[in-house]
Amino acid sequence: MKKTIWILPVIMVLLFSCVNFVSAQEKENAGVMPDSPFWGLDQGIERFQLMFTNNLEKKIMLRLQFADERLEEAKIMLQENKGSYFTLAENERKILVDEAIEESRNITLNEEQVRIQNRFNLHTENIEQVREQVQTQNREQIQDMLGEQEQAQVSLAAKMGKTKWMLKI
Repeated sequence: MKKTIWILPVIMVLLFSCVNFVSAQEKENAGVMPDSPFWGLDQGIERFQLMFTNNLEKKIMLRLQFADERLEEAKIMLQENKGSYFTLAENERKILVDEAIEESRNITLNEEQVRIQNRFNLHTENIEQVREQVQTQNREQIQDMLGEQEQAQVSLAAKMGKTKWMLKI
């Protein structure tokens, strides 16, 4: 019984310290960092959110929001010279963008298409801002992201049946 009483406060302290850790990272527009043991849990919670989002436009926007989070995480990993974690965050970002593109082909209303296009453009602008913020030696990796984002937007335009998309690349 005494062991149980002692263990409970320790567990509570650990839980509250984890919450503070997440809050500190969110202040930097990034979620839990890829080098954190809680990163997989964060990914699972996001997938759970996506699974229960029924509105297709909202689901696409949520994917792009998570992609922006991965972008911010990738930037921080570059700044901390953690290349393998940068790659992990960047791969997750690409998956989210690809899934958003795939789902976008089912959007039929022009107003929804315009909102989604604007959100994709915002994601591209975020990549450009990261490119300006990182050191010169890391800019090549961010430039690769921009090239892939351009290809993603062209693919999105083709899947939505749009021939005239304003790309900001």
